[in-house]
Amino acid sequence: VTLADWSPHSEAVPLGGREPAMGCNPGLCSPPHTAGLSDEAAKESEALRLLMKRFVTEMVKGRQYAVLVESGNAEPCLVVLTPSLLALRLEMQGTVYEVPLKMISDAFSGVLPSNRFAPIFLDDFCSTLVLKNHECVSFRFQTLQERNDFTRCIKVLSLALEG
Repeated sequence: VTLADWSPHSEAVPLGGREPAMGCNPGLCSPPHTAGLSDEAAKESEALRLLMKRFVTEMVKGRQYAVLVESGNAEPCLVVLTPSLLALRLEMQGTVYEVPLKMISDAFSGVLPSNRFAPIFLDDFCSTLVLKNHECVSFRFQTLQERNDFTRCIKVLSLALEG
């Protein structure tokens, strides 16, 4: 299922629907504990912390991405991370969808395994969010690094809410 197929009555919450309380999930805002980690692990942890900080700062302000629609075309979409860090707000062609991060079951880079969820052609520059109800949202990026960073950060945010 693509973004164009989503109904405001599905798992996505339309703008004006319920809005999470303002605040910050302490597990997402606190720096990671690095005591006892090897130098390499500590460097990786710090790099992830900096990546997440940059990603969250940019996404709360909103970023334009290309979202793939059922026709296979890439359409502009404003993607905003809610200030509470609990949902993504997707604004496309005058329609707003709110996707709770806890509803994301996985995020894939590139072509999905056997394209089992995506009814559209994906390439290496795509990142697909698979929701728990098996709906998908696929984005196409300009670079592999941008795709990898987006996928990794979305995974971190959604996993932090599984707790």
